[in-house]
Amino acid sequence: MSVITEAGDVRWPTIERNQTKEQDRTRMAPLTREYLLNRGTCCGHGCQNCPYTEKSMTHPSKRKGNAYERELVNQAKDSGLEAKRAWASNGRSLGLHEEVDLVVGDKRIQAKRRKSIASFLLPNENVDAVAFRPDAGETMVLLTWWEYLDLVKGCQINKDGNDDALQSVHVHTRADA
Repeated sequence: MSVITEAGDVRWPTIERNQTKEQDRTRMAPLTREYLLNRGTCCGHGCQNCPYTEKSMTHPSKRKGNAYERELVNQAKDSGLEAKRAWASNGRSLGLHEEVDLVVGDKRIQAKRRKSIASFLLPNENVDAVAFRPDAGETMVLLTWWEYLDLVKGCQINKDGNDDALQSVHVHTRADA
C-alpha cells in the first residue's frame, strides 16, 4: 500500500518483524523480504525485495516489462553508472512523472520492450545511430543501449571534471532550439 505524503511524494511502508498493519502505515521504506514471504503471494507490482518469481505476477507483459527494467538498471550499474528503477514502473515513487521507469545518472528513461520495431528505425552495421522525426516534430536519435550508456558516462565524467582528455559534450535541449 503506497502513501502519498503532504509534499506529494509516494512512499511505501517497511514492515519489520512483529509489526502490525497500523504500525506499518507510519513507516516509509521498501517492504522487507520477510514480510512479503509472510503475505504468501506476489502482488505483481515488482517490489524491490520480492521473494517470488517473475511468473507470479499477474500479466505476462508486466513480467516482461519489469524484467526489462531490471536488466537495464543492472547493465547501467555494470557500466559504472548510478541507476535505479521506479517501484511498480511508476516514476512518482522517485518523485518524478509516472511515465519514468528508471533513472540512469540524471537521465529519466521510459523503458519499452516490444516484439518488433520498425526495421527502418534500426541502426545497421553501416551506421551508429538513426535520426528521425515526424514532419512537424522534434528530431530523435536511436542508438544502442551500450552506446547510450557510454554517452551518459562521458557526460558525467566531463561534468565532474574527472577526465581532462574528454572533449566537451553539449546535449541540445528544447531551450536551445
